[in-house]
Amino acid sequence: MKQLKFLLLPVVLLLVSCGSNEPDYTPPGNGKNGYLIINEGLYGQNNSSLTFYDIENDKVYQNVYAAANNGNDLGDTANDFAQCCGKGFVVLDKSKKIEIIDLNNFQSLGFIDFTDYGSPRDIVIYDSLRAFVTTLSNLVVEINPSKASITTSVQVGDLPEDLVLCNGKLFVANSGFGIGNTVSVIDITNNSVIREISVWKNPRFAASDENYVYIVSTGEYVPPGLGAITKINSETLTPEDTLFIDENPGKAKIINHDLFVIYGEGIAKISLDTFTLADSVFIPGSEVNSISNVIYSLAYDDERERFLVGNPKDFMQNGEIVVFDKNRTELFRFKCGLNPGNIAVIKN
Repeated sequence: MKQLKFLLLPVVLLLVSCGSNEPDYTPPGNGKNGYLIINEGLYGQNNSSLTFYDIENDKVYQNVYAAANNGNDLGDTANDFAQCCGKGFVVLDKSKKIEIIDLNNFQSLGFIDFTDYGSPRDIVIYDSLRAFVTTLSNLVVEINPSKASITTSVQVGDLPEDLVLCNGKLFVANSGFGIGNTVSVIDITNNSVIREISVWKNPRFAASDENYVYIVSTGEYVPPGLGAITKINSETLTPEDTLFIDENPGKAKIINHDLFVIYGEGIAKISLDTFTLADSVFIPGSEVNSISNVIYSLAYDDERERFLVGNPKDFMQNGEIVVFDKNRTELFRFKCGLNPGNIAVIKN
């Protein structure tokens, strides 16, 4: 359902694709290196899916979960994804579960039922024994990835979304679905909330780099959509700086000590050394979607120095992934499923 909160303007189909990247609906086989696309689908339609791009063979496989699991559906509204120990953990909001898959062949390894804990939203993995998940019941739920079980839960702020680990603490963005303005800090040694930090309106995304946490507040969904990035010292638990950005900043990723943030103009680049915004847009949304500049997801292949950018088109039809080199030159595009909300680089 995140596409409804990020941008409500329609976009149209942008049909440019690498010629050899025609979709394949058969399982890709074992141990492929590539890009796994987690397609949200539409809320309530039970049409989330996985797309896999095989790097070595330049080949796209659609619906790999269904292909590897006798045509079974992945679930409803895939909000987040994490990987650990050769396994993938797909967070499915409406289905109230985390589906666990073998990243060698995309076969199901079972799921973790969140029915008693509320709709799961985002996940961060500490190690093979500990991971943490936010839910719409105002909880952070600890799970054991190896045992596929729930360990405990902690009450946090209103409607938490993203969370990150830094220096033995969890920083949880409490969005309140637009009206929240706090970050809950959890000491993971005893799973207790040790601080509530006030930030700008609607904190939804987070990233961490060494001793600092960066909270992205999307702001109000009215022009100019003033949002902010708050820099928090993970030792003192105090905000050290705030950088304001118009046009509803959203998903963020740290790459080579720069923070890249999706917003209305495309992708912004923020130097973490100076905590300043670059004068020009790093990747304009018009280069990905020429009508309304919508970019929906971002990942980075550090081995090949590629930026992977998700294009949801009009949110009602299958999307595509646009691949740029480190100099922001488009290399190719490939088709994916409906609303590509997350992109993961898989190394087997």
